[in-house]
Amino acid sequence: MLSARRTLVAGMTLAVGLALGWFSSALLFDDGVGRYSGRDRVAAEDAVETAARGCSNRIGWRLIVPNLSLRKIRVEPTDFDGVPAYSAELREQTLFGIAIGNVVLVRGSDTGKGRLDCDF
Repeated sequence: MLSARRTLVAGMTLAVGLALGWFSSALLFDDGVGRYSGRDRVAAEDAVETAARGCSNRIGWRLIVPNLSLRKIRVEPTDFDGVPAYSAELREQTLFGIAIGNVVLVRGSDTGKGRLDCDF
């Protein structure tokens, strides 16, 4: 009976550790939007939302990637649909904030088309 109890304790410890890792990434690491203001902030918010929406169509992505962090953004002087044209690089973070990939996003290019590349 001791073996079953150890298995249960190990399973519960693993579940709690995974939950802590997931929540720590989502709560302790911000998305990086707060560093920007004005037009740059509008573009930064759009980049995080668009990347989350565009990359989350993969099975399990939302469980594995609880946080996106904006690394770089370059805002263009033109606007498309009220949002500045931009190119952005975001980092996909998994449990405990460990980076597992990058997202490259271009919105409102000269041709009017955007680009979204998700690593994970």
